Amino acid sequence: MLAVCAHPDDESFGLGAALSRLAAGGAEVSVLCFTRGEASTLHQSQEELRAVRSAELETAAGELGVGDVVLLDHPDGLLAEVPLGTLARAVADAAGRLSPELLLVF
Repeated sequence: MLAVCAHPDDESFGLGAALSRLAAGGAEVSVLCFTRGEASTLHQSQEELRAVRSAELETAAGELGVGDVVLLDHPDGLLAEVPLGTLARAVADAAGRLSPELLLVF
């Protein structure tokens, strides 16, 4: 199963229950995240936020039973400006590598 989301925390807030349930049921669960979440309002520098949010994603993935995390580096807050083909290729590449039976997009 491959879950696709825009930024770290989407896997937890938007998809956490589904990911956890699937992993607990024996599914191999992976997450593809397009940004590092540096546009957050946590009042830290963008560089600090990139590190903090990336670490949070890894920790959350472990708690949810996610086995594979792909974290891309598209600019948070400007994802709508990234060509759709670029994003679609990233999903296709991850799906080609992982061969999921289910694609869940948030």
